[in-house]
Amino acid sequence: GDLFDFPHCRHLPLICNRGQVDVYASSAATSLRTILCGQGYLTPAADGRQSLGGSYYVEATSNGQNRLQHLQLLARMDSELANALGKQPPVQQRVGQRCQTPDRMPLVGALDAALPGLFLNAAHGSNGLARTPIGAALLSALLNDTPPPLPANLRALLSPTRFRR
Repeated sequence: GDLFDFPHCRHLPLICNRGQVDVYASSAATSLRTILCGQGYLTPAADGRQSLGGSYYVEATSNGQNRLQHLQLLARMDSELANALGKQPPVQQRVGQRCQTPDRMPLVGALDAALPGLFLNAAHGSNGLARTPIGAALLSALLNDTPPPLPANLRALLSPTRFRR
């Protein structure tokens, strides 16, 4: 991850996982009224497009391999939807990296007491939308010396110092 661009962060045991979202033109055969979610997911149409995803790879994979896995994950939930999408190519494929730690807990707080002013809110993996707001609130409390939104035991669980050199 980009955290390794900072020499002070190179000791952190980060894992970067490749993820992909396949976007398809929606059709009557793939119409949904709500998100279908399990090991993978399929969204209802928005602007004539639907998103299918759920891949999570540490090793290098191709767009085709990820598309196949997405269709397999969807088939576990609804084989008819998987067959309908499998008959058409995606109109777009987006690839990104998810950064996480071996214990799957994010890095939120001061990086090191010897480096005052250096704080992290990173490595949220697939839970970034859910976890970064509380991480931001915690950082705000730490930086402004106000009461933190989490108890001490949870702050310790998230602290980047748990991976001391």
